[in-house]
Amino acid sequence: MRAGAQGAVPVRFCGTGFVLPGGLLITCRHCIEPTSIEPDYYAGAIELPSGRYQAEPLHNLCFESSGMDIAAASVESSGSTLMLGVGVPGIGQDVGTFGYAGTYGRLPPGAVLGNLSFDQQERWLQGYVTRAFNYELPTGERRPSWEVDMPTPGGMSGAPLFQLRRGPIGRGVVIGMCYGRHLAHGDVDTSGMSLPGYVFGLAHYYTSLRDARFEILGQASLGEYLAGHGAILEIKEDK
Repeated sequence: MRAGAQGAVPVRFCGTGFVLPGGLLITCRHCIEPTSIEPDYYAGAIELPSGRYQAEPLHNLCFESSGMDIAAASVESSGSTLMLGVGVPGIGQDVGTFGYAGTYGRLPPGAVLGNLSFDQQERWLQGYVTRAFNYELPTGERRPSWEVDMPTPGGMSGAPLFQLRRGPIGRGVVIGMCYGRHLAHGDVDTSGMSLPGYVFGLAHYYTSLRDARFEILGQASLGEYLAGHGAILEIKEDK
């Protein structure tokens, strides 16, 4: 967002985030680029019951202390009922996510560059976990991850990965956070032609969220913070 004489205007779309109890917003670190150029600032586009959106400034924005791809900020909206699922069963669990893939900015007729309006492209995506593994980035970093059988296109980074059909009624159970996708290359068929690869979604494993520490939490872990809000759900294998 950019503050000006005519009020705040959006200048760039960065990705998706989600709000946990107590007004704590979580997103991917790579969605947030530190800016010291005033009057630019980050804000969340909060969807209202009317279907319209309002900009809510992100306060106390900070990155995870050990360098994980996670960022946090405080917001005024504090009525979230989301929970973090821990001890999660693995392969085959049904998952879904909601985010803003494909959102783009457009200039109104006669507007100057930077005075963008955004076409919000919200999407619900659903699939299942194919594996939990350490995804190796080009930098050599090994990142604990869920691989999911559904796409996570650009703009979905920072979206919560929900485990479906578990947890108290009316409370969403978050077991990870979408951050990217990768290509599983196809094999060569009997004709000698290469089959197209399949793109899997990638999400941070729940332990990365549970163990994340932030300055705004006094260096407490996110798991400790959520336990204090009654927002940790221990998930066990069905018998």
